Amino acid sequence: MRAQRSLVWFAIAVAGGVSGSLAAQRTSPPTVTALPVLDEPGAQRTLPAGTDVDLSLQTRLNAATVKVDERFDATTINALVRGTVVMLEGATARGFVSSVRPAGQGRSTLTLSFHELRAGERTARLRAAILQVYGGRPERERGAGLAVPAPAESTAKDRIPLAGVLVDATGTITATDGRSVDLPAGTILRMRLLEPLDVRVGGS
Repeated sequence: MRAQRSLVWFAIAVAGGVSGSLAAQRTSPPTVTALPVLDEPGAQRTLPAGTDVDLSLQTRLNAATVKVDERFDATTINALVRGTVVMLEGATARGFVSSVRPAGQGRSTLTLSFHELRAGERTARLRAAILQVYGGRPERERGAGLAVPAPAESTAKDRIPLAGVLVDATGTITATDGRSVDLPAGTILRMRLLEPLDVRVGGS
């Protein structure tokens, strides 16, 4: 008789444990795994100091003709943040020639400095140094012999350093072919931020 009672109590306990477990499953909230948040186009993002940003030069800069303090503009393309390429809206980075030496006075050099980033009516202080210079994409044909610049690459994977120049640790661009430093419009300038910068994210 005692053995039978023990078996009955054991069965009740097991049943109660199962029903309690099912009830807990029904009432407990589901476990959610955190996923990375993707930037929406137009969202503002702060790029930390040390971020590499690619720009497309809007005007030609040739060490044989430019002067110290001459201004130039370049358009933002993308930024490299923790190994991820972030597309940027086409804001205008404004800078000036801080030093220049044409060919014939030793190796030709050109140093560029930046002072502001303008997006619409908004401006932000920009402090950065040139890290590398890449050749722009070749022009594509359109219509009756009209050539227009092809759009810049969205990533840096296929970019090739501009032939005939080197960039040293101070950001100075030096010609290696005996000619004056020549940066055509469309040249890609990779700069490294020296201070944090607020930017807006572009489309994919």
